[in-house]
Amino acid sequence: MNALKEKNMLAAYDGFTGSRTLEAMMNQVPDELWDRLTGRELGLVMSAINAAYHKGKADAGAEVVDDCVWVAGKLIPLAAIEAITIEETVEHRPRKPHHIDPNPPDGSTEQWIAKRYKLDYVEQY
Repeated sequence: MNALKEKNMLAAYDGFTGSRTLEAMMNQVPDELWDRLTGRELGLVMSAINAAYHKGKADAGAEVVDDCVWVAGKLIPLAAIEAITIEETVEHRPRKPHHIDPNPPDGSTEQWIAKRYKLDYVEQY
């Protein structure tokens, strides 16, 4: 790509211009467009890719940063997430609130699965 085309591409691109980010955006542009589009048009395509990426990230509600994840306004180490254990138990509950017998003869109980998420993680620094 010639210097003028690259300059026009970067002028039209409205995303972060760090080398890794630019490389990631450029890798998403199909090869057939590089020769066919102007620098400005390539920058606009890269801006659209960048906007779609950030919208998807926002819609997901979480973002991985280094060895942590931002979710629900909290920065949580990935190691803490990996330490979560899940215990699953089966409970039988009466179909109607007034039943007292947990195993009535008419089979009027429902099976419920309860999942308990437990976290025992201590961060030391």
